[in-house]
Amino acid sequence: MLDQAVTRDEASEFGIEEMLFSRTDERGVIRAGNEVFFRVSKYPVDELIDAPHKKVRHPDMPKAVFWLMWNMLGRGKPIGAYVKNRASDGSFYWVFAMVAPRPGGFLSIRIKPSSDRLEMIEEMYGRLRSQELTEDLSAEDSAKRMLAELEEQGWSSYSAFMTQALVDETKARSEAMGGQSDRQSQDIAEVQSDAFKSLEIAQSILNSFATIAGFPVNMHIQASKLKSSGKIFGTIADNYERLSRRIEECMRSFIEARRTTSETVDDGLFQLMLAKYAMEMESSFEREAHQNSFYANDLEDTPQGSGLDHASEAQMLTEQRVQNLSDAAAGLTQISSEYKKFSRLINDMLGILSGLSVTQFVGLVETARLNSSGQTLNAMLQDVTNVQNEATENLKQLAALNTSITARIKSLSSAL
Repeated sequence: MLDQAVTRDEASEFGIEEMLFSRTDERGVIRAGNEVFFRVSKYPVDELIDAPHKKVRHPDMPKAVFWLMWNMLGRGKPIGAYVKNRASDGSFYWVFAMVAPRPGGFLSIRIKPSSDRLEMIEEMYGRLRSQELTEDLSAEDSAKRMLAELEEQGWSSYSAFMTQALVDETKARSEAMGGQSDRQSQDIAEVQSDAFKSLEIAQSILNSFATIAGFPVNMHIQASKLKSSGKIFGTIADNYERLSRRIEECMRSFIEARRTTSETVDDGLFQLMLAKYAMEMESSFEREAHQNSFYANDLEDTPQGSGLDHASEAQMLTEQRVQNLSDAAAGLTQISSEYKKFSRLINDMLGILSGLSVTQFVGLVETARLNSSGQTLNAMLQDVTNVQNEATENLKQLAALNTSITARIKSLSSAL
């Protein structure tokens, strides 16, 4: 048997249409697996059953990934992750693993990564593993670095990253198999994309108002130079400050609520995709049972209770799929409710901006009466008007994205 220090720079190949399956107990000890898993790992069945799943772990894998995995599973949540495994002869194979908790342990369904994201993952994992070894990093500290790197790339959480990764892998897998993404997969991808865009736009609005934060003070200064004729500009400055503060408060609340809701969105979408793969895995078990005698040949004398039974494993997958769909339905219902609130909030902000437009229009009219002495005030008001107009257009984009997300969530819910 392979010395655990030996690795080979060649892949243990499997087809894009194939999936690896395994079931473990709470400690991660393998209790069952499918033919593809045993074939790709190149271990005899009896060497993997009752062995810890880390038996197939590749030494290139950073501890950070497994810390995140156990952390999420310990909270009762499924997780998706890119994992590099090692076969018994030292060859390697990459998978995108979907792991879900179930009574008594965990189920894992793995697909072949085929999106462009794998290259980025290989680079990041390589850096993390090197840091773990050279700096003696703990698994938790390494996980923090991994999360920080993902955040720098624009991911608000690991859940957001893994959901987008599964969306990408599902699309790439479907294309590689010569098909097109189904309606559910398309809706999931669009919801994920629109939710990400909406956060970017909301943050852009908040940032644009920050660029003119000093406007009220500066206008008061300029108005004081005009003495009695400048009183109206002091009033305009006060009105602007009040309305702009309200806009900023609303926008911060919107962003915070959107980030919180994003976690629910990611969880619900991931549960839906996991249910989809669980159903595909059920069908795979049926084909495996009818098309080959793998279990009969290799496990003729396997004692009862080993868990290597197609019907039993398929039933567990059915139960897992039903649970995933139930969790997804609850999440989608919550998402739908939250997005209705977002619609009202967007309309409120558009109303506030409309009030700002009136204030700015009055100011521009008054500066026109001042001739050359009003040029500075006019320029200041023009800057504010530009920001306000841009914010209005951005809010309209947010409203459109909100409508799109709500419609697609409704479509996903109706299909459950």
